[in-house]
Amino acid sequence: MATPATLSWATTSLRLIAQGGYMTLYQQEARFGLDNLQGVLVMLFVPGVLLVFAAVRQSAKGVRVCWGLVLAYALINMLLGGRAAAMRSARLA
Repeated sequence: MATPATLSWATTSLRLIAQGGYMTLYQQEARFGLDNLQGVLVMLFVPGVLLVFAAVRQSAKGVRVCWGLVLAYALINMLLGGRAAAMRSARLA
């Protein structure tokens, strides 16, 4: 469930940056409660990948997929200016 939410968040954020620059990310209204369900799911992406990583540690293909997902997430966070979150997720993997 977190993967589609993360992909949606990443594409929306990259589209906002392409249209109006980095400041458009910080000029959005803060969302709370159920309105921020996508944000909650995005926050659960890295723990979810780590659980999958633990479950498929015997499979080389599964391990590569998990590494690819975490590194892509870290790269997108760095492109969006979320360096602290990107470095934290890269350190967990």
